[in-house]
Amino acid sequence: MRQIKLLKILYIAILSLIITFLSTVTWLHPIFMVKNVQDQQVKIIATDTKDYASFGTEVRIVSITTNANNKVDLRAIPLETPWKRDGDLLVCYDTNSPAGIIVNLKALESLDIEFVKQRGSGKVDIQFGEVKETVNLYKDTDWEKFTWHWGAEKRFRPLTRPDLLVEIYIMIAVPIAFILYRPEKDK
Repeated sequence: MRQIKLLKILYIAILSLIITFLSTVTWLHPIFMVKNVQDQQVKIIATDTKDYASFGTEVRIVSITTNANNKVDLRAIPLETPWKRDGDLLVCYDTNSPAGIIVNLKALESLDIEFVKQRGSGKVDIQFGEVKETVNLYKDTDWEKFTWHWGAEKRFRPLTRPDLLVEIYIMIAVPIAFILYRPEKDK
């Protein structure tokens, strides 16, 4: 009799565990998607290359925003020649060789860099972590703002939320226990 009760409890526990696992990897999958957030050293490099139609290699940075709403103070970014400040912009005019600036960012989840596109703009490289991208800032216009966007990829990490896994397990185990486990009444 006692072994039958233990087998029922074991059956309920295993069944609940299987249902929790299947739920976690299927319809509850989005809950356990976690962004791969890391500190990053972002390099923005004026490449000294340009589009064939451009008459210059200028790079103008209007703003840098991290994690959707945190503006980076452009005045706090250390600059090396030929980079300089022009009003509220960071600019690099007609450099003879690639020239970069480095921005150290904490817990980077997303990054938006707003550039100016115009007839005299060149190409800029953006590098950090696994990201290496060249952006052509030429556009046949006098002045147009362009935002380059990057977002951290999400990964399936259910073990980052053990509290949630336990709650799901309990929410599944309790109803199953009520349905399957009925103690025998004394006669």
